This record gives sequence, structure tokens and C-alpha cells, in this order.
Amino acid sequence: MLQTQIYIDLSRLCLTPFTTGIQRVAKEIVLRMLRNDAVKVTLLAELPSHTAWRVLPHDAFTAFYTEKKGSPYGDGRPQILSPHDLPSGAVFFDIDSAWNMPMHRSWLFPILKAHGVTIVTQLYDLIPVTEPQFFHEQTLRQFLSWTAAVIQFADHIICNADATVAALHTLCEQLHTDAPACTVVPLGADFAKKAANTDDIDEKLLEKLPQYGYILMVGTIEPRKNHRLLLDAVPALSERGIKVVFAGRIGWNMAEFAKEMEKHPKNGTDFFFAQGPSDATIQALYKNALAVAFPTKNEGFGLPIVEAYMNGTPVLASDIPVLREVGGTLADYFDNTSVDSLVAAVDALRADPEAYQKKRAEIAAYQPRTWDVAAEDMTAALQRVGHMTGAVPADTKVSQMVVLTARNEDLLRTLPYLDACMPFIERLLVCCPERNVPELKEKWNGRIRLDFFTDEQLLGEDALPQDHTTRNFFLRCLLMRKAPLDDVFIMTDDDYRPLMPLTQEFFLKNGRYRAYYCYDLAKWQGTQGNYTSYDSSMFRTRDFLIGERLPALQYSSHQPQIIDRRLYLEMLDAYPDIDMQGLDEWSTYFNYNIAKHPEWFSAERYCVAGWPGAVSDWTLWCQPQSLVFENFYDVLYEDMHVFAGLSKEYDPERFHMESAEKICRWTRELDRQAATDLMLEGYREMFRDEHHKPSEFLLYQQDEVPVLSIPELLYLPAGETIRLPLSVDSALRNSTEPVTYLVDDEKQRHVIHERELLLSCLDASVVPELILTMPPYPFRGMLTVKYGEAAANCIVSCLERR
Repeated sequence: MLQTQIYIDLSRLCLTPFTTGIQRVAKEIVLRMLRNDAVKVTLLAELPSHTAWRVLPHDAFTAFYTEKKGSPYGDGRPQILSPHDLPSGAVFFDIDSAWNMPMHRSWLFPILKAHGVTIVTQLYDLIPVTEPQFFHEQTLRQFLSWTAAVIQFADHIICNADATVAALHTLCEQLHTDAPACTVVPLGADFAKKAANTDDIDEKLLEKLPQYGYILMVGTIEPRKNHRLLLDAVPALSERGIKVVFAGRIGWNMAEFAKEMEKHPKNGTDFFFAQGPSDATIQALYKNALAVAFPTKNEGFGLPIVEAYMNGTPVLASDIPVLREVGGTLADYFDNTSVDSLVAAVDALRADPEAYQKKRAEIAAYQPRTWDVAAEDMTAALQRVGHMTGAVPADTKVSQMVVLTARNEDLLRTLPYLDACMPFIERLLVCCPERNVPELKEKWNGRIRLDFFTDEQLLGEDALPQDHTTRNFFLRCLLMRKAPLDDVFIMTDDDYRPLMPLTQEFFLKNGRYRAYYCYDLAKWQGTQGNYTSYDSSMFRTRDFLIGERLPALQYSSHQPQIIDRRLYLEMLDAYPDIDMQGLDEWSTYFNYNIAKHPEWFSAERYCVAGWPGAVSDWTLWCQPQSLVFENFYDVLYEDMHVFAGLSKEYDPERFHMESAEKICRWTRELDRQAATDLMLEGYREMFRDEHHKPSEFLLYQQDEVPVLSIPELLYLPAGETIRLPLSVDSALRNSTEPVTYLVDDEKQRHVIHERELLLSCLDASVVPELILTMPPYPFRGMLTVKYGEAAANCIVSCLERR
């Protein structure tokens, strides 16, 4: 049984100088989870970019929060994780106050869902939603945004009380949406008591307070806690010889109330405010109070009741569901809108001294729920919803591969690689025109058996669409419905070649189908100014997935992928008109099923050399996790290209050596492009430092006149292809006027000849780019950009790479 992997973002805890409230809960639970061998916990804290985390070392975190030693971040070199690094089946557990974190959950959660990560949120309460008048406007905005993300994306919610579950269900009913599944885990309360320093005790205050002669209210003074009710009760209680003590600090939006307390006619006689009292003073106040009052308007749990019990003090609490859950029969309850009800509760407490002493004796025997039990219950809830071991049956065997092709030559060149490197594949179903079959039968005599299902069998009376990608997707859909397919098989193209021996585990591991992605479709740029049918398919697929509220990773990774026919047919049944939409067969299938059946899949980075054909073809959104397959392009083997001098054909004696060489060469290409990206960012920072403004290319309208604004100076590396984003006013996006640009050297010789960028041809989501292929030598020159009558120049300093 694999350990459940749990990732916990503790950014707020690490930034909070004191651990009270939510941060105290997070600390107590997490410290205990770290000691539980049944789970593997990774602690995270946001980086300043708010797009990634540093990992908190367990020993440093524990030492800091148990002994106040060092820092929770540790002293070593930090390990960095991005949301894309969290593995499928892991649990992301939000136990901290995530609505206050700059890494907004409306951005984070869709990424995690796309990767098959289970999202579990600790919901302490919904009070900012149900009673917004008690909160600052900024807090409300953050909390509402967070709540919306939780309801939309969370797989499971942990609440501390049934009352919170009821509030969530009510809210979801009002929003006409389903509530996520919930588990109630009451909080612990066996807080370690600090050794009170009796030197800090406020003797002057205590001398004025007779034993059992005052009502105590402990905690920050804020609107929701309803100190107003107890202050308004002071005259009536004073008549009965009962004093009132507030112990705490002034909170948000209570300045006027603080002035009112200070000017209260009973202040210093029958009413006292102990501001920021010491622990010794608090303990003494608890010990001698008639009761602790808790007139709060609403709570998520009500730990102050438990703290009062632990100090042996009776409690008068608001008569609201959550406090009855926590307070039980030991507390006495009153209407938190009525001074008379509160005073009557005090009278009842004092009416029978013998009953009062009996109550104190019962409270003295009170045993709080422990944090150990709370942590065990919370961990068990996370284990139930986490799926490190997937749902694919353990006896699933893959022996069939399927290819759609019309190119015999390409398939015959690829087959020896499959035959040698994928011994678990016994049969290859070739879907091709009838005319292709005889040659394939004649020329292939390898281990893998070729089966055939012809286009004529597949199509029947159906007409074949003209567009390449529409035709391809249409054929895949027909294939799923008609062809003699195994329930589970490997789908490939005729030019996907393995670079090393493989086992079934590359496609199916720990009960999960491994789905390999290469991009985020929401960020796909395509070939600007000259979109291919492939680009158009990606844009259509993106719009479809986002419109259906599905993840939108790009799984057209140009490598073989594992397919479960039953799940593919489920998707086709869910969208019966999808066949002719010209979508990407890989991205629709995997995104749909990762959303609907996350326990069946593991989303992972692609493993291909040769995709894209050149690493500078577009900005690489992610790096391959390894290089296991080659997307074969003839051109890559020509002189001056990355695989020049290597064989295009399978040679059993040279295969392993040449594969290793291909992996090394492609890795160097990837590293070079990554270094170029870092260099460009360094140049942009250099410009910002020197000119105190960002290095931006802008095209906008001013008084209906187009204006071009570009940096005065641009540092670029020699020998690289550079992509410069151009921010364009939406009013100009449909213009038929082209943006033109060129680069001349100091002698006005063209270094980069004039190129055109037609904005109206670009997909609306795409950021236009000026693409500059720099010569391999350093020079100084001028970039000229024009749009109609608007023109701008920029000095180009092309620097030699070191």
C-alpha cells in the first residue's frame, strides 16, 4: 500500500508572528501528521513570485514550532516545487487561511485538478459570507473568491462542526450547485499550558475582583464577538453586585467602542478592560470568575468554550448551533440579541450556590478532545479521499498497439524500433487504406503481428472530411466504435520511435494510466501569421474544454499514449456531436477522464525528443521529464541540424549508442533554450534597473490614432530565435493593417529582413510576437517596427554568448 502523499501550504503560518486561531490549529495538526508514517507530508511556503513554493524541511519546521529554534524554512538550499510538480493521486490540503494567500486558489486549483491532484479544504466557517458586516471589505473580497474556488474545485471539505456543513449546504442550494462531500472533524483542545510567570500578574486588577463576583470575556474585541451585549448588561449586573471584565486587545473597526469603554461610567469600578494581559493574569481571571461569557454572533467552532472548561470555569454562551455542539450540557445558553436573556442566565447561575459548585466540579473533571485524536481523524479523512494507488485493475495487461496511417514507408521504418523496444506489444492494428495492406504484409516479417482494419471498413457510408485534423479526429471516433480494439491499448502515430527498451509500466503504473502532456492549451500560441490545421485544432480543443469546464492541458505530445476504449466511448457518449468538431483526440480524452475519473490517471510531463521540431519553434511551456521517444522528422538529420550524421533507420548494432547520442544532443538543445530564456529575462531586468520601467512592446490607440511604444534599448543573445511579446489594444486586433519589423546593423544593412505580422489572423487569445532570428555574431543595430503611420525604433545590442 503506497503512502498517501499530502501537500500542505503553510504560507500564512510561516508569516504570522503569533500562533492563535487558524494558525494554531494548523500548527497542532501538522506537527502530528509529520509523525504519522502512514502518510508522506510535504510542507510548502509560497515564493515571492506567488507561482511556486519552497519546501519546508520537517526538522526545521518542527524545531521552530516546538522549541522556537531557527526558522521554519531551514538553512539549506531550498527545494522548489510548482503546482505542476504535484503528482496525480496526491492530496493538496488547505488547512491554513488560504484566502489571505497571494497564490489565489482560483488560479491554483484548476492546475491541480488538471494533474489529477485531490483537493481537500479545511472550512472553518462561512461567516464572511453569511454575515459580511463583521469583516473588512478586502477580507470579504478575498474570502468570497476563495469560497467560490473551493465550491467549484474541492473534492472534499473538512469542517469542524455540523453547523458549518449545514451552512455550506445552504449556500450551495442558494447558488444552485452541488456541495462537495464533507467530513466533520472536531478540533482538539488539549493545549499545553504555559508556565505562568507570577511576576507578571496584575495584582491591582485582581484586588478589585471578588471571587465568583465577575463575568469574564476573553479574546480580541471585534464586532462579531459581540462585546457590546455584555457592556450593555453592565448596569443590570452592577445592581446585582456582579462586575464585568474584558481581557484581550482591540481589534478591527473597534476604535469607537474602545473610546466608549474608556468613558463608561462604571469603568474602574464595575467594568474593567485588561488590555493585553499576561498569561498569569489570564489564568487568575479564569480561576475566580463566576463565568466566562461568550455572546458571539457566530463561530466556526468555539474553542474559547473549551479553554474556559480547561480552566475550570462555567460558561454562558450564545444559543447558536455550533456552540451547543461544542459546549454540550456543561454550558448555559442565552439569546445573544437580548441583554435580559444574558442577565437572566447570570441570575440562574447564582440562584443555587450548591448547584453552582456542582457545576464547577463537573467542569473540573472535563477532558477535552485531544489534538492527537483530531489529527488522526483528519489524516484518516485525507487517506480516504487520496488515491495514490489508482483504480485500474492490477491484472490489466497491454498487448495491442493501434496506428492510423496512409504512409507505408514511415510505418515500415518505425516498426523495427517498436519490435525491439516494446516486447509487451504483440499485435499492431493498422488502420489504413485497403491499397496499403498488401505491401505492409509483404515487407514486414518481425515479431509484432500486423492486423488490419481498413478505411473502407471504418468509413462504410460515411464521407471523409477534407480538413486534416477534422478527418483525423473523425476517424479516431469511428475507430473507437467500430474497430476490433482491446479494452486497453496503446495509440501511436507512424513516426513515434522509442529510444530505449520499455515495459508496460511506462504507460500503466500503480493502478494509473500515465497521460503525458506537453503544453497548456490556454497558453498555446501556434504558428503566428500562418496557422496550421494543427494550430486551429488546438484552439478549437481549448475552447471546447474550457467551455465544458474541463482541464485544458495539451496531450498531443507526439508520443504513444495508453487508451482505455471504454472511457473513450464514455466521452463520446457524453458529447454525441463531437465527432465532426475537428478536436484533438488526445487532449479531449485525457482532460475529460482526468476530470471525471482522476483515480484512473496520472498526468505527467511528456518524454519526447523532436517535439517541437526545433526548441525555438515556440516558447517551451514545460521541459520533458525525460527523453524516451523520438518524434521523427527527416529534416533533423540534415546537415547543420541537431541529429546530423546519425542514422535515420533502425540499426540493432548502433541503436543504443545512437539513442544515447540523440538524448544528449536534444538535452543540450533544451538546456540552451532554457539558458536563452534566462538570459533574456536578465536583459529585461538590466533594462528595468537602468531605465526604471519595464521592457515592453505596446501598440495602442490614443485619440483614435495608433501609437507604437517600444524600449529604447534591447539586449539580445547572438545565434538565438527571440520572441518579443507585443501588447495590442483590443480595438486594433481585427485590423487588416500589418505590423512590420526589421533589423539593420550600424551600416544600415539588413540583418533581419522585413517581416509582417497580421493581427486579424491571430486567435483572440494569442499574444502577438515579433520573432527575431539573430545572426550568430555580435553586432549593434536598430530594430524598426511600423504599423501604418505609427513607427518606433529600438537600439539592438546583440551580445555574444559566453
